[in-house]
Amino acid sequence: MFLSAVALEARESICERIDSGAISAGEGYEELLGWIPDDLEALAELGRLRRLAGDLTAAEEYGWRAVMAHPCMAPAYMELARTLNCRPEARGLAEALCGIAVGLAGFDDAVLEKIEIDGGKHGEAEGYSDLSVPAKKRLVAMLLRCQDAGEAPGTERELRRLRLLAEMWSVGDLAPERVDAILAEGPEMIPLLVGVLRGWARELLGEEGDGAAENALGLIGELGSPAEIPVLCELVEMQDVNVSGAAKWAVGRIVERQPRESIAYFRQAIPGMDFSQRLLVCTQLLRDPELDADGSLLRLLSEGLDGWPQLEIDGFGVALSMAVAIRGGGRSAKCDSEVMHRLEGKLSPEVRRQSRALRDAVASGMPTPGCFAPMETSVYEICGGNAIWENDEVESEEVDEPVVPVAPVRRSAQPGRNDPCWCKSGKKYKKCHLEDDERARRGEAPPRLDAVIPGDLDGLRRRIGDFLAQVLPVRENRGMVAEFTGEGRDLAESETMALVDWLVHDYRAPKLGRSVIEEFLERNRGRLAKQEREMVAAWAKSCVSLWEVQEVTPGVGISVKNLLSGEAEFVHDVSLSAQLVRWDVMLMRVLPGERGMESTGSGIRVPRGAIDALRRWMGEEKERSGLSWTAYLKRDLPRIRRQPMVILEKQRKGLRLCNSDGDPLVIATARYGVLDEDLVRRALRKWRDLSEADGAGQYVWTSVQSTVLGQLRVKAGELVLECNSRERLERGKALLAEAAGKHLSHRGDSYAEAEEWKQRAAVAVEGPEGEQDELPPEIRDRVLAAYLEKHYDGWPDTKLPATMAKIGRAHV
Repeated sequence: MFLSAVALEARESICERIDSGAISAGEGYEELLGWIPDDLEALAELGRLRRLAGDLTAAEEYGWRAVMAHPCMAPAYMELARTLNCRPEARGLAEALCGIAVGLAGFDDAVLEKIEIDGGKHGEAEGYSDLSVPAKKRLVAMLLRCQDAGEAPGTERELRRLRLLAEMWSVGDLAPERVDAILAEGPEMIPLLVGVLRGWARELLGEEGDGAAENALGLIGELGSPAEIPVLCELVEMQDVNVSGAAKWAVGRIVERQPRESIAYFRQAIPGMDFSQRLLVCTQLLRDPELDADGSLLRLLSEGLDGWPQLEIDGFGVALSMAVAIRGGGRSAKCDSEVMHRLEGKLSPEVRRQSRALRDAVASGMPTPGCFAPMETSVYEICGGNAIWENDEVESEEVDEPVVPVAPVRRSAQPGRNDPCWCKSGKKYKKCHLEDDERARRGEAPPRLDAVIPGDLDGLRRRIGDFLAQVLPVRENRGMVAEFTGEGRDLAESETMALVDWLVHDYRAPKLGRSVIEEFLERNRGRLAKQEREMVAAWAKSCVSLWEVQEVTPGVGISVKNLLSGEAEFVHDVSLSAQLVRWDVMLMRVLPGERGMESTGSGIRVPRGAIDALRRWMGEEKERSGLSWTAYLKRDLPRIRRQPMVILEKQRKGLRLCNSDGDPLVIATARYGVLDEDLVRRALRKWRDLSEADGAGQYVWTSVQSTVLGQLRVKAGELVLECNSRERLERGKALLAEAAGKHLSHRGDSYAEAEEWKQRAAVAVEGPEGEQDELPPEIRDRVLAAYLEKHYDGWPDTKLPATMAKIGRAHV
């Protein structure tokens, strides 16, 4: 399912060789199939190449392979349809395949360009974008007709299965009758369902593929055999709880349906299994101890642990110990004893004691944990979107932290369990407000949150972070990131904290009409303690502003002044006290915290050369907007963050570098052939303003004021004159012609513009500065004009959490 690093490197290398012309496309893609037999690009391109060569049989074979390997990818269908369209008797089948492709992943104009509409043509079709309007209409009409007439014999069942799969993709949650229709196709659906998982694992399906993958796993559990367990094992440890939960369910369902075949598979597969896979087998034995009546699976599970990390051995050992205890001895008691003897020798002392205590507790009648009970979830619940998996919700990192129930506000009609929640959080009703609403119908009061512990706001921050993940789900990230960066680029890692800070405090999501923290306060106002409400309200009002450092208290924080409002604060932040010096300016958010006023840790330092220009620009933009400072700063924060670099770039482009004569700096060079080197040297010694530097043909041309005007060297039959402007070069050439022109032959001039010098000025990093009260402004401005700073993007150098929810909790 997932491609190995070696396969990915081979793919990249082969594609580079194809692009460079080192090998032909046909040779390269054939080689690629040797590494990745189901690669979509290779199969589709080889089909195209065979079709262009007139080998329609081979082209059709590649096309069907692509469709079966990637049944949710429109390009596979369209390339196969293009091949079939070359045969009049198969054009009905080509139209049917096009109809299936409509709406699948990757269906766009680039795909439409690859389908021929002229039945008389069998070669390259004209580009879709170049077709006339009537031709485009005919093409789209053909794609949507989906006529069955003319389909090749024997393809009806294939098309029916493909249509069922396309329907599963487009519908999302499946009604029971749709599930039954797919199950009625039997094991022949398995390759297509595995193809769905393949596309999901290789990130070809986009965000819409998550639901299709969960449905495919449920159907594989109901239709599959132990032959599919290796595929499922690749997915049981995925971070997506819906996919991992459905994969575990599918393994359990296959074992439940085909116990003998599953045991036979496990016996041959366990020696090669890793920690998570063996744990999965152990889970099956905990659900049904009778699966391993003779203890042979337990024996295999306890072997081959050498080389595992101790943490994995201990974790697996506890599960295996429970499996042994639940069996209760019997005719396999001797085997169980051998297993435990072998296992305990590998466990750490503390886990060994826990393992023994666990077995004693099970022997005394401790009930089996619910997660090991027989499965009750059905394939209809999974495909209908009603299965709730373990850890299905975003959880706090600390077990004791209370979960924030979302209050029912602005409620309209009662939604179904699987419908979008009425609060517009983007989550299904069952995973959002169902529990709260049922509690309200029973007349129960909503649970109150504990009051904030004085000096500890981490719990409140975590709850707001969880709420952020609920109301702004991951699938909406792309649009929010594009608005934040404003450049159509991906988010840099150093910008992640700033993005989350903006999403929580300033971004007004269209579906909310207010910021996330304002929405959190509105929904939970009745549940928050007075101190909590006041703190959240203060955070909601905060905005990023320009703060100038007045004093630094090392190891404690910084005294700052707001350059827009004039207010002064002391910011408790140890890292800032180590990073900044007096007169540094930060774009940052200052808000109340445990120690007083604090920074959210997502600010950026404004380069000194851009401070005044940024303040002027912000003032003009604020006046133009007609808003207050707070409203303007909240609305336009992404633009404000980008503006310092815009200013520096304009300064760089407008920077005019000149020499002492006022001439633009240019590296100007004149080259001459020397006819007689001795005569040239004698002539140069008579040049009044020229002095020989080292007696080896190196000369310096200076002015009366001792300003260096140029350099000259004579060596190996060549004379080179170099100056720092075009004007000085022309003067030097005239003097050179007067002094030794009859002994020289001019070969040519060259000029290197000073753009490189500007680039160096733009990226020069300003070193640490101390107090500069006595530095005259005119000297400061001259220095800053020559050495422009680069964007200060290295602070703070903080390792970021992996998920949006965790980032939000950590940095609200």
